[in-house]
Amino acid sequence: MAASVLFIIIGYISLVRIGTLPSPSDFWRLNNLIGRLLISKELFFLTVGKEDQSLEFLWEKAEVAIRHEFTINHNGNSYVLVSCLVHDGGIVNSVSSSTPFYLLFKDGKFEKILDKLPSNIEVYSYKNTTATRIKTWSIDDTSRIFQVLDSPSITSEEITEELKPYAGSKSMGNLPAVLITGYLGKTAQTTILDYQTNQKLLEQFDGCKVKLGMLVNDVDNLFGSPKNVFLIKAGGEVRLYGNDRELRMVNSSLLFSWVAVVFNGNGHAVAVYSNSFFCDAWKAISTTLSK
Repeated sequence: MAASVLFIIIGYISLVRIGTLPSPSDFWRLNNLIGRLLISKELFFLTVGKEDQSLEFLWEKAEVAIRHEFTINHNGNSYVLVSCLVHDGGIVNSVSSSTPFYLLFKDGKFEKILDKLPSNIEVYSYKNTTATRIKTWSIDDTSRIFQVLDSPSITSEEITEELKPYAGSKSMGNLPAVLITGYLGKTAQTTILDYQTNQKLLEQFDGCKVKLGMLVNDVDNLFGSPKNVFLIKAGGEVRLYGNDRELRMVNSSLLFSWVAVVFNGNGHAVAVYSNSFFCDAWKAISTTLSK
């Protein structure tokens, strides 16, 4: 038995040395970086179902684990939708062992929770068959937002069911496959660097920072100079903030998002969009009136 254990240890050390497996320190550094982007069940349940719980509380506690989706004003009320991935509590942090939820706040207080968003997928013809893709939309089109406002909240029973562990072990999430192939071992340093950069960009380009009514200069001071500016039909302009850095090693569900801020003719912020409600096609719109 002792000889077998020694053989395994020697084999592991050899694989680490040749780069097939990551070192334990690299593995846990990456695990911690991913963990910062996920929210614990304990913190999640401190917010869900508590009508007096505030967005500020969740934002301060969860930090970059809370992802801004949209901020709008409707009938005199301010609505903010945020998303999060709730981790199952296993030792290893991963997206595949986490459950996505969307929390809507009305005037800063928790309103309801959804487990999915209205679809923005379209079907198109492709080589004698069909395929799907994310469809583009005008920034003036708020139909998906009002679908969110009109959607019923999922029940506490549905939340509990969705957070039940999957059948079998999932504690290692999506990490074992990468480890077995040796890919993570060879790219560990690049992966860690990408996740570190991603966290900085998540902190910088957080749509929750923008409060409705802010002036253009106030928002520019938060995010820096806009990457694109274009006019809209209703009057006013849209300013896009982000970074062109490609972080190919970061899971797409954890990747930072650009932020679009809509300003009225008086230069006050009236809407904010990011993540699922940011359309990449907006980056290419010219500074003329959007169609």
